[in-house]
Amino acid sequence: MLRLFSSLFVLLMAVVCEADDQWSSWSDKTLCRLANDDAGQQYLEVALARGLTCVLKNNLVTQGQTESTGKEPVSNTYSERYFVDQPDVNDDFQIHFNYLVTLDGEDRQWDINGTLVTLLRNLNEAMYAATKANRFAKGEGKRYKYDLRSDGKLDISFVRMDKTRLQLDEYPNNDIAEYLFKIGMNNPKKLYFNFADFGHEDGGIAGVGVGNIFLRHHKMGRKGFMTINALHELQHTQGGAYACVPGTKNNHLVDRFDGTKHQLKGGLKLNHLVYMHNIVGCPQLADSVYLTPTSAESYDPYALNCLFELGRYTHKALTTPVQQLRDKGQYNWRLRFGSSCQWRDQNKDHAGYFMMGSNINILAP
Repeated sequence: MLRLFSSLFVLLMAVVCEADDQWSSWSDKTLCRLANDDAGQQYLEVALARGLTCVLKNNLVTQGQTESTGKEPVSNTYSERYFVDQPDVNDDFQIHFNYLVTLDGEDRQWDINGTLVTLLRNLNEAMYAATKANRFAKGEGKRYKYDLRSDGKLDISFVRMDKTRLQLDEYPNNDIAEYLFKIGMNNPKKLYFNFADFGHEDGGIAGVGVGNIFLRHHKMGRKGFMTINALHELQHTQGGAYACVPGTKNNHLVDRFDGTKHQLKGGLKLNHLVYMHNIVGCPQLADSVYLTPTSAESYDPYALNCLFELGRYTHKALTTPVQQLRDKGQYNWRLRFGSSCQWRDQNKDHAGYFMMGSNINILAP
């Protein structure tokens, strides 16, 4: 081992000398994390040259990475880790889950140690029980459509952000959505839901396309809170709560903490019109394309909340803000009928309303 390290040290001295100013302020702990997470060859080289034994123990056995599939044998004690969304088993709408850490964040390996798999199974069973118990559901329960690999297992990716925690925006969802889009996680028939392993004053932030819960929020240690919080944010990824549903305001239910334990009020229940109703021209959660069994008259949150393709949803609580936006010809966050679209290109808000990667102004006549 000493001979191997000595050889590596000699070969990499030039790298360290050239980049000494850049890396001198980086701690050993941070370099170890980045080198072992496949964040980049440069981190591995600098960590090796600095003589960090954590790299010699963990990273030198990972040279079998297969870039075409995104799979990497992290070590003998890990399951396979996936860095990209794996090939889909069907073309249906589905929710893809990520275990996400910041550039300088600790990797607790929740994507590969069974923690997220267990949580997500329990979450969907809670969703099934809540939907089945709804007084209008006639005993039919529904679950969210999860993204699966060809082997039938949950497709969970590991994502290392390109920013440190301090570099993230006050509302991290904005930075996360931009980064996911950049690395190719931008399928409009998918929702990307992230278990972000850092703290934030909110337990989660979500909109159509991208949702997050923050694993180091001070309440996450409470029994059942993580499931409750994830179900709450998943509702926002479905576009709701829609303004046409009585008792809603700003995408939530009025009197949020009235003890009813609804999914939009800090609980697991769906005993409200948000899930199922008979209001003409108003979406109901039961009809989301991301729930199975799929409704005969389903709605796509991306088409509705991002592209403003309202179709049969003609309730004035939806049509009025959309028309006001078209009249102004410019995005205004105050004019909305449900949760915001996370694929909106905020850098172009001054010129209209654009999706990331597109030059088409959706508000143009």
